Amino acid sequence: MKPIDKLNPEKAKKALDIIQESTTRLTLFVNDILDVAKIKAGKMELHKTDFSVRETADSIFSLFQPLFQKKNIRAALEVPADLPLIPADGEKIRQVIQNLLSNAFKFTPEEGSITLTASREEDGQPVIRVQIKDTGPGIPKEHQGLIFGKFQQVPGTKDSVKGPKGTGLGLAIVKGIVESHGGKVGFTSEPGQGTTFFFTLPVQGTTGRQVIEAKQLA
Repeated sequence: MKPIDKLNPEKAKKALDIIQESTTRLTLFVNDILDVAKIKAGKMELHKTDFSVRETADSIFSLFQPLFQKKNIRAALEVPADLPLIPADGEKIRQVIQNLLSNAFKFTPEEGSITLTASREEDGQPVIRVQIKDTGPGIPKEHQGLIFGKFQQVPGTKDSVKGPKGTGLGLAIVKGIVESHGGKVGFTSEPGQGTTFFFTLPVQGTTGRQVIEAKQLA
């Protein structure tokens, strides 16, 4: 095998792209493992501030726009301007939204659609409900119980989904982060009709550093 500096520019660029992608995937995998370990150990550390769901969703949507355009996906962001600030760890909630939006993008076919909405609701207490709906293949009923487990991916998707494969940890991390905030996470899905993931976050609470005893993950 030739050293990379002896390859022609096109082959050298391709080799460097492969190295960069592999390094990125390895870094993400290690970070996911660490996140799951912290959640399972019950040592989720939160740094809560007055957090804007609207600003964060808008920022993440902007980052995804080139990907949406590449697949001709119709993407819509529906978040009211008067949505209240909530006490939350901004970086971790950003991670939740990115994971869910990344999943939606992965499974939505070309010329499909993805819609992110947020609203204030009552669920025994005031909450913000964030919802991401896609027009992907949906999740078969028999596999829906696997979704939030560690290292779980819906059987049959590994070969059908183009692009880098996930670690199978993203939704387990989403669940741990949301529940650590006192919220709920779930989804609805019908085969052939897409999937809608949602999570809620309490409107009321205190800011500052908190160490939460997270629930054990399945």
